[in-house]
Amino acid sequence: MADPVDSLLLDLLEWIGPDERTYADVIDAWRTSCPRLPVWEEANDRGFVERRRRAGGESISVTPAGWEFLAKHRPHRLAARADAEDVLRFWFPDPMPRDEESLRRQLEWWFRGGTDAAIAARFAPVAEGAAQGAFDDWAAAPRSRLALILALDQFPRSLHRDSPRAYAQDPKALALALDGIERGHYDALADPFEKTFFAMPLGHSEELPHLDRVVALMDELARSVPPELRRVLEHSASQARGHRDVVARFGRQPHRNAVLGRQSTAEELEYLARGDFVHTRSIPR
Repeated sequence: MADPVDSLLLDLLEWIGPDERTYADVIDAWRTSCPRLPVWEEANDRGFVERRRRAGGESISVTPAGWEFLAKHRPHRLAARADAEDVLRFWFPDPMPRDEESLRRQLEWWFRGGTDAAIAARFAPVAEGAAQGAFDDWAAAPRSRLALILALDQFPRSLHRDSPRAYAQDPKALALALDGIERGHYDALADPFEKTFFAMPLGHSEELPHLDRVVALMDELARSVPPELRRVLEHSASQARGHRDVVARFGRQPHRNAVLGRQSTAEELEYLARGDFVHTRSIPR
C-alpha cells in the first residue's frame, strides 16, 4: 500500500484490535508515532473508529467498516488472531440447556437480536475476515467449518441488519453448507443445534431445492432427538417448512424486497401488510 496514511491507519486499527482502547491512549499513540499525518482524522472521517462514553471516560473501538478495511488489506493478520473454537464457544453454551424454558431463552438470544452487541464488539473482524477468505482453511473439519458458516451466515445479519450486506455472504455460506453435507461434516456433528446452524444457509436460500432439502434434514433431526428436545426441534422444522412455503408461493422472500431494492408485486404487498413473517413467529412455550 503506497499511501503512508493508509498504512498507518491499518497499524492503528490493528493496535486498537477487538478490545476497546481508551481515548487518551489512542490520542497518545497517534501523537507519539505520527503527529504530522492525519491518521486519527482519517480514521474518524472514514468511519473506521467509534467513540463511546464509559464510566471511566471515553473509549475507542473499531467499527465494522474498519474491520472490513483491515480484512481487505491485512487478512493474514486477522487469520493469525482468530480461532474457530472462540466462535463456537460464543455461539453454543457449554453445556447446552436441555429444559424447555432454558432452550426458549437460548432461541430468543439467537433469533431475537440478543447476539448483536456481542458480535459487533467481539466478532466483526471474524465476519469481515471470513468474507475476504482469510479463514477458508476452517472448512477442512466439521466443527471449524460450522464456525465459518456462522461467521458468514449469522454474524452479518447482526452486523448489517436492515442492509443488503446482511445477505451478501449467503452464497458462500450456502456453498460451504452444501459441500459440508456431501463430505459428511453435517453428519459428523453430534449436537442437534450445531446441525441446525450448519444447515441454516439452505433455509436462508431462495431456491426451492435447497429449502426442500433443509426441510427434510430438520424433520429427520427432530425425529432423532431425545423427547425433551423434540418440541424445540420440531419448531425449527416448522420454520424451515414455512420458509419453503413462502418461496414456493412468491419465488423469493418478500420481506427482503425493500432492503435489496426489489419491487414488490401486489400479492407480495398484501402479504407484507399482514406482517406474518416466518422468521418473526413466536417461539413455542
